[in-house]
Amino acid sequence: MIERLLAMLSADLDDPDMIEHVNRLEWQIHFEDDVSVDLRCVDESLLFQVSVTGVSRPSTSQLIDILSANCLGLGTLGNVLCFDKEGTTLLLTRLEPVSVAYREFLDALKDLISAASFWRQRLA
Repeated sequence: MIERLLAMLSADLDDPDMIEHVNRLEWQIHFEDDVSVDLRCVDESLLFQVSVTGVSRPSTSQLIDILSANCLGLGTLGNVLCFDKEGTTLLLTRLEPVSVAYREFLDALKDLISAASFWRQRLA
């Protein structure tokens, strides 16, 4: 199912090299403007993840912005902001069912990339 979605995406964007199979249940989707989306299959769901920015130590105002965004849905387009395991990179994530239709899959990718761009500018 996931392979079919990725094949359709690659064909739609006419770029057979944009998808990298990292391991059995993980892929990277590379876009033109140095944006890569990690896609993992986790418990019958698709986990989308993109790096927003590196953060050595977030300021109080940045943390308030991030918490407000997650709690109130401000600027996230249905995605969730979080930090990586080390707490040094701000990530934007989204979870969709493995059975997601292609149109919804494509919309999820677009929303994720758009929200990541917004947060990169906001936190710069």
